[in-house]
Order: sequence, then structure tokens, then C-alpha cells
Amino acid sequence: MKGGIIISKLFIIEVIIGSIFIFLMGFILHDMYDLLEHNYFSSIFPVNESVWEHTKLFFLGSVIYGLIQSVFIKELPDNFWFAKIASFLVSSILTVLMYFFITDVFFNGKHNLVVTIIIFLLAIIIGQYKSYQLLTKEISFPNIKEISIVLIIMIFLSYFYLTYNPIESRLFLDESVNKYGIYANLSK
Repeated sequence: MKGGIIISKLFIIEVIIGSIFIFLMGFILHDMYDLLEHNYFSSIFPVNESVWEHTKLFFLGSVIYGLIQSVFIKELPDNFWFAKIASFLVSSILTVLMYFFITDVFFNGKHNLVVTIIIFLLAIIIGQYKSYQLLTKEISFPNIKEISIVLIIMIFLSYFYLTYNPIESRLFLDESVNKYGIYANLSK
């Protein structure tokens, strides 16, 4: 096709479908902690309205999407899970930076739901694009698959630990109740 744009199947699956999936999963997973009535295992979901807790949505969405992809894709590249980690990290870092910058500069530090949703979507799209870029590169790093799985488990355990033992910083603060971690939600 002369002069036209050719969009690869991988781009559609990873960036477009992946972004939509993770975005929708964010809405589904956002209130799971409350829906599961605050049981011990529900703490893998966001337990309060802090920016940190909302990064769980990127992590869970990326892992769930990766698991679904792994069922339907016959041969996953060795760097598949590494690309998922990169997507999650890029999305999380961008969200933290954009959220605090935009809310502080334009909204005097006050939360704005529409802006937050736009930031969430932009961060997902950019993170998924990073995943696509990595998946289209030949990365030959010894044991990258195994190292990536270990990193995913470590991230999961870190989220679990920091939910119960948050660092007292604005990143972990639920500003709606001025509390940290899981205890911010228990006081509502």
C-alpha cells in the first residue's frame, strides 16, 4: 500500500487493545478492596485514594493482560514479561510525575477527577507503547524470562508490604482522610 500507514498486528494487540484493557481493568479493580469487604487478600487492590495505591492498577492490569496474552499467544518472546514490567514502571512513574505536577501547578494541590482519568489513560498508552517497543527488539539477556518473573513476584510482595507499612510521604498519603496505607480506608 503506497503512501499508507501499515499498523502491525503486534501494535494493535499491545498498544491499542492493551491500553483499552488496562484502562477498563483500572475501573473494575479500583473498588475491589471495598467489594471484597476489606479481607486480608483484597489488599492487593488499591486500599485508599493515594497515588501509590493507584499504581497497583497499572501493575495488576499489566499482569492480568499478560496472563491472558500468554494463553492465546503460542510463542512468547523471552522478553515478554520484561516488557510488561517496563510498561507498568513507565506508566507508574509518568502518573506520579504528571499527577503531582498538574495538580500542584494548575489545581493548587487539589484532586481533579477528570484530569486524573486523563493522566491514567495517557500513562497507560505510553507504557503500552514502551512494551511494544521492547517486544519488537531482539533482547538477548541471559535468563531474562526468569528474572522478570522474580521481579513481578518482588513487586507484588512490595505492594503487599507497603500497603501495611507505608512510607509517610505524599505519594502514600490518602489526602481525603489524611492517613496512610490500609488504615486510611479502615477509618472511612
